[in-house]
Order: sequence, then C-alpha cells, then structure tokens
Amino acid sequence: MLTARIKIGNGSIADTQTYGLVYLDSDKVTGAPSKGFESTSYPEEEGEHIIPKTVDAAFDYKAKFFIQATSLKSANQRIKEFNALLFSQTQNSDVKEYKQVEFYNDYKRHKIVGYPQPIAEATEFWRDKKNQVNDVVVVEFTIRANKPSLCDFNLLYDTATGKAQLTAGSYKITGSYTALSFTSGSTTTTVTPNASGVFSVAAAGVLTVTGGNATTNITASA
Repeated sequence: MLTARIKIGNGSIADTQTYGLVYLDSDKVTGAPSKGFESTSYPEEEGEHIIPKTVDAAFDYKAKFFIQATSLKSANQRIKEFNALLFSQTQNSDVKEYKQVEFYNDYKRHKIVGYPQPIAEATEFWRDKKNQVNDVVVVEFTIRANKPSLCDFNLLYDTATGKAQLTAGSYKITGSYTALSFTSGSTTTTVTPNASGVFSVAAAGVLTVTGGNATTNITASA
C-alpha cells in the first residue's frame, strides 16, 4: 500500500520507498496558515484596530521516515544518495540550486509543493547486536512550502483503493492507468478522458481507476 510519494524536479512521481524512505508520520495540518493581521493600538484605547485582510503564509512541512541499511549500503549512504537528488550543481561550483518537489501524503491526503531541506540528522538510530552494517535510522524531511496555493490538503485519488470520490465537475487524470469507470447510484459508465487527460462527471459518485500506480493523480480541472 502506498502511503507517500514524491516528485523531484522534472522527474516522475515515485513511491518514497524507491529511495529507501519508509513513511512513518507527518505534520497534522488541514490547511496553510495565514499571515498575521496588520494592526495598530493606542495607549488611550482598549484593544487594537485590525485590518481583517490577509493571505496564506509560507510554512514548513515535516514528514518522518524510517531508513534501513542494506547489505551493500549503510543508512547514511542511502540518505546521502537521496539528498544528492534534491539539487543541481554546476561543475567547479559550490553553489547548490534546489529543485522543487511535490510530496504526496496518501495517508493524510496532502500534496505539498515547495523546496526541500536536505536530511542532515537522524532523530533515532539503532545498530544490530553484532555491530554490522545493518543500521536503522529515523529522519525528518522538511519541505518549505513557499507558495501555499500549489498545495492540496484533500487529495482526491486514494492509491490504496484505486478510487476517487468526485462531485459534479471537470477533472484531470495524470500518470499511468488502463481504464476508468464512474459509478453514480446504481449506474456505472466508462470514462474516456480527452488527449489532455480531462474528463467530466455530471453527478456525485466514485471513480474507479484500473491499472493505476505511483504516478497516478487526479485533480480538479478549471
């Protein structure tokens, strides 16, 4: 069962376990925070005057992962290889340019878009009794969501069941799949998206995706 996926830069969406990261937990957010209100106050007046206008604020999103060494690679090596995927670096330059990432938390139905911080510290560490290479670590991976409007706190597609609960409207499917069917009430119909992956449903119901994988995603379409 997929619980977390990630897209790094222009790469494909992949299960985080592809990189040796087994999802454990993450922030329990339900939306982006707001910037504080602008206000003024005077010594001779109670309270304060507030301008009740604001926008969403940038925020840090943290996810916790379990990483186990293999017979060929220590946990530290696996972390080093993952960190190296997060940035590009010009030859003979010390400057690192980090890539935008999309993190799909299928367990909590979050999509977080932003810029990653490299994993630099383990919160927990174990080594086997024989002190061999099979070490295990728990790490936190942080993403700076600099533009909250790109995030989604209610992912439609459930990778565990291959289904999405939809209301009437237009949607777009991306990634791999072999067939789509939509059930509303007692009626089930075949869904055929256009060349751009866009399709519409006229009523509330459940979309069933056959042949979906880690790359599959469904979003509302304008």
